[in-house]
Amino acid sequence: MKILFCAAGVVAAFGSTSANAQAPASTESIPDFSGVYIGSPQILQPDVYPLTPDGKNLQDVFDPLALGPWMHDDCAVENFPALLWAGTVSNMQVIPGDGRIEIRYEHSGAVRTIQMDDAPPPNEDHTALGFSRGQWDGNALVIETTQLTGGIIHLDWGYPVSPDARVIERYSRNTGRNLQLELVVDDPVNYTEPVTIQREWLWAPEETLRPWNCVSLGPRDAEPDIDEIRRLINEL
Repeated sequence: MKILFCAAGVVAAFGSTSANAQAPASTESIPDFSGVYIGSPQILQPDVYPLTPDGKNLQDVFDPLALGPWMHDDCAVENFPALLWAGTVSNMQVIPGDGRIEIRYEHSGAVRTIQMDDAPPPNEDHTALGFSRGQWDGNALVIETTQLTGGIIHLDWGYPVSPDARVIERYSRNTGRNLQLELVVDDPVNYTEPVTIQREWLWAPEETLRPWNCVSLGPRDAEPDIDEIRRLINEL
């Protein structure tokens, strides 16, 4: 694994993903992951991505300035899993609920709903955030996300994700309240074997998620609407 430094930081040891997740014995034993976390600036990724020929072709032509969703909408939600590393400070908030867990992200103002029961997907549509179902594997939360529109693993890396991809997140604690994330991208269209990426989310009880007050100026290749820009500035 190679380490991508976004800034100085330390990542703790990570556990491995279990294919046979088991729920805790009782609701009293379910860990409390609720609260606000800041993404560690250090991300562990493979030394070499095992790209298929199709994946390599997509990687070779990737241009974030041309293919990013913000080319058409400055306020577009980042596609998953790129959302997990987006922004200078990647704050997220975990909110447990009845039969579900909500995860909110400061970047893009994105909100993911993790179904923790047997409720079926609302429809067959593929979306930027996909459909996520979670279960407990002992004291670890394992989330499987499918029905993605596709995109990339990380804006700066450009490694592709197809609509057929299956993305597994495993959140656990070693010591303290920090969350260790192991992410596995299972995408046979673009990779000859699953890709694993790791990151730590730092417990930050004093932090809050700031509102994503985004102003969209329209597609980057369109002529700017000066009157609309003036109106938006006046509303700030």
